Amino acid sequence: MGLGPGGGRVQEPAPAGRQGPGGRGRVRHRAGCRAAGTLLRRLHPERRRRCPVDPIRLKLALKRRPAVDAALRSAAWPVLQAQRLGAAWAAWRRGRGAYDPEFAWLPPLQGKYRGRSCFVVGTGPSLCLEDLERIRPAYSFGVNAAVLALGQTGWRPDFYLIQDEYVYQRLEAALALAASSCQLKAVWVGQNIARRFPLPVGYKTYPLHLLDHRLLHRRGWGTFRCSADCYRCVYDGYSVVFSALQLAAYLGFGPIFLLGCDCDYAQPRTHFIPCGIPQPRDSGQRIIQGHRAFRAFARQRGLRVYNCTRGGALEVYPRIPLEQAVRHAAREGRKP
Repeated sequence: MGLGPGGGRVQEPAPAGRQGPGGRGRVRHRAGCRAAGTLLRRLHPERRRRCPVDPIRLKLALKRRPAVDAALRSAAWPVLQAQRLGAAWAAWRRGRGAYDPEFAWLPPLQGKYRGRSCFVVGTGPSLCLEDLERIRPAYSFGVNAAVLALGQTGWRPDFYLIQDEYVYQRLEAALALAASSCQLKAVWVGQNIARRFPLPVGYKTYPLHLLDHRLLHRRGWGTFRCSADCYRCVYDGYSVVFSALQLAAYLGFGPIFLLGCDCDYAQPRTHFIPCGIPQPRDSGQRIIQGHRAFRAFARQRGLRVYNCTRGGALEVYPRIPLEQAVRHAAREGRKP
């Protein structure tokens, strides 16, 4: 404060970068952007002078730097909060009967496969090609790097899901080749991918709701929900397998058998086919929390879920041998 010509007090200008009620937020946002640029320049020295911030590369880099990740999420809080509220509003409108042509393909599939069993196949290191051959007669969901196994086995998933932008960027060429050669019957991608990449004809998008997972990304944080109406939304559970479980239940499948879902990222080998997709060591704990939420959801609806994975850290569901699951699928889940 200072004295004006008439003796009155005059408000002194605020320091640069702190003017107005949102000054601290702007300073924090600029600091987060500088930290992101510094991190990317360190990871890619060849682009030290000119390093545009690629969101996909940034996401991969932040997976290895939890402290920087937390700082950036704090800086981007207003934007992430607006995205979360927008997704919640759109889901509420669809739940109230609003028509959305992008997801209109989902309601006709509701309950279509009631009474059939299916396999939801992860990409954990315990999975082997012989397992895929054994489940060929049954309905199955494949995810992510499962597309890389199509050239080595006769197994073809009836439904293929992918929802991580970085994973899609890595597998885009292999996925397009498999879809064009009719190796994949149905390719379903999260709407977040459709917003970022042009999709080939025939791909279908589902309404992925990330909840508060971009706001709160630390171990033990965040909300976990399961959707009974996948036209309204499909909730994120830090894993595309979580989305596949919700869609399998929506289509009427039951029982559901999990295969290749190790949920253990503390080991050197994290995927049955190496594809250059790293995961933080604590990812398994967040994914297991999502499975606990789906277990409660399934129990409320009388849906049986079994884990056929060899080993791994997922102890949420009852375990049964793969041989027993295959025999059950041969009786009830065999495709026509």
